[in-house]
Amino acid sequence: MKKILTCISLIIVLVNIVGCTNNIPSQVEKKTKYPEVKTQDSIILFDEFSKKMFSYNTKTFSIEEKCNIDNFMQYKFPTECNYYTAGNSNTFGFEIIKIENNKIKILLQVNEDEAIFPVAKSNNILLFLKSKYENNECINNVLVSYDEKENKLVEYSNVKLAICNGAIIKDKLFFTVYIKEGTYDLYKV
Repeated sequence: MKKILTCISLIIVLVNIVGCTNNIPSQVEKKTKYPEVKTQDSIILFDEFSKKMFSYNTKTFSIEEKCNIDNFMQYKFPTECNYYTAGNSNTFGFEIIKIENNKIKILLQVNEDEAIFPVAKSNNILLFLKSKYENNECINNVLVSYDEKENKLVEYSNVKLAICNGAIIKDKLFFTVYIKEGTYDLYKV
């Protein structure tokens, strides 16, 4: 009887050890806000579907590193550009970023209760929609431009609409604003 109890105890201990060690991850995944290039054959790319950047090796045709933080996304201008915005849709912390020399450079951070999204770009003019939030509700929108030399935002206080998309044509900004159920208004400034 003593042998049976010893065997049962030994089996219980072994099951617990094996069960516990299987729950320990072999490698904790590193949280990556902005991917970095790993080799001279690597480039930074933007995935339009996931709204996340990743480093891609052009020689091995493989993704090396990608943004893997939940709800942290990058947003691009409608036209090709090396400027983006990035932030978390729940906790905000938005910033304007730039891909320069194959590295992601943080240019400007907005207040913790604000989000900033690209609207339109033409030559050296970068226009954004800056939104202020309170209790996860947008309480204010304003059109801003980014002055890279001064590293600051310039507000256009006469445009306080929730701009969806925009384009600069002959020094005029044309933009759409969502009204309701698939209805948009077109504006020109």
